[in-house]
Amino acid sequence: MSIKITSTIAVSLALSVLLLAMPSCKKDKSSDNGLVELKSFGPAGVKHGEQIRFLGRNLDKVTAIVLGGATVDQKSFVFQTKDSIGLIVPQASVRGKAVLKTPDGDITSKAFIDFEVGVTIADFPDHAKPGDQITITGAYLNWITGIKFARDTTVTQFVSVAHDQLVVTVPITAETGTLIFYTTGTEPLEIETETMLELTEPTLMSLSPNPVERGGVLTIQGTDLDLVESVSFAGVQTPITSFASKSESEITVTVPENAGKGYVSIKSYSGITVTSTEVLLLAGDLPPLPAFPLALYTDGLENGFQDWSWTAGKDFGSNEQVRDGLKAIKATYGENGYEGISLHSDVGVSTAGYTKLEFSIYGSPGLDGKKLNLVVNGDWGNAYKSTIKEGEWQTITFNLADIGAPDPLKELIFQSDGWSGVLYIDHVGLR
Repeated sequence: MSIKITSTIAVSLALSVLLLAMPSCKKDKSSDNGLVELKSFGPAGVKHGEQIRFLGRNLDKVTAIVLGGATVDQKSFVFQTKDSIGLIVPQASVRGKAVLKTPDGDITSKAFIDFEVGVTIADFPDHAKPGDQITITGAYLNWITGIKFARDTTVTQFVSVAHDQLVVTVPITAETGTLIFYTTGTEPLEIETETMLELTEPTLMSLSPNPVERGGVLTIQGTDLDLVESVSFAGVQTPITSFASKSESEITVTVPENAGKGYVSIKSYSGITVTSTEVLLLAGDLPPLPAFPLALYTDGLENGFQDWSWTAGKDFGSNEQVRDGLKAIKATYGENGYEGISLHSDVGVSTAGYTKLEFSIYGSPGLDGKKLNLVVNGDWGNAYKSTIKEGEWQTITFNLADIGAPDPLKELIFQSDGWSGVLYIDHVGLR
């Protein structure tokens, strides 16, 4: 496993001199009251396994030194005199104050002692599930202050930490990616792994029942569904985040009353979206329409036709209200009252062998009884009218002979007739 290390300090603090200035060599012996006194220690930036030196008075009375949480007994001192003590920095020492143990009580340093630490990451799992614990091995892991998972999720609280092992819970919002370790010490580091931690993602395997009643309960089966934060239905703008039940293998959720036919999507806490392979059907919906011999729009424009519309808003891939297939045209007509959805082709299609033009429309609230103008091939003097029904799909059929017998057919315009609102248009073609 390879890693990338970045120093966050431009200049090392490691010095070969003592941290604190020494007193004058000329001492006032009368001031020595026999008490232990700590004056300085160093060098700054000393590493684990290296020697650190303490200077002061009456240090020959010191029985042990606690150095960053690790105790060094008197018998382990490298040397000890009245004025100085030398010892090897234990591997377990962390940043903290030095505590000198004496028969008369503890002497605690005023300054913190810190070390230059070479944190190394030896190994970590290549796969995990969000919410599970992973074990990281290496050296000086107790100097790690944070771990950043992909999706900018940083963990600073660990399950356990020791010199050679760190256990951390993978955040539920984390996603597959590299890890970045933040360390402390005199020269803090950022250590980024070059290999990624692959995280488990949920899968969606089946929907039942299908068709399902609006307001009924849908069962979604799959794997690792406990990682799912929300479920989305066709035609519903707001994802569902409250479930009747949720486990690793199954989610039960109430189908919204405004749900439409279409795919169901699940989204994990880490932001991964998984879409069903099967279309969810709604009980009571209209039966499918027969396929067109020549289609102009079915889930998208066909046979060379393009969007030349001029409306306040338009969406040629809406799933809010769909008559057939999975998508429809959502047309938002503005206040000027005469806007149009235009299906245009410079070349056009031959109408030879066809006798009827067919399309389906659905009126939003406020459009009941309003008129929709159909303009064919730019013949604005002859607009063919249909009556809109609110909250209901209706299929409109015109005999080609009754709309000017266009050949070729180059343009159809669905124009508002003095009104504003939202109209859905679907399944446009010739028979």
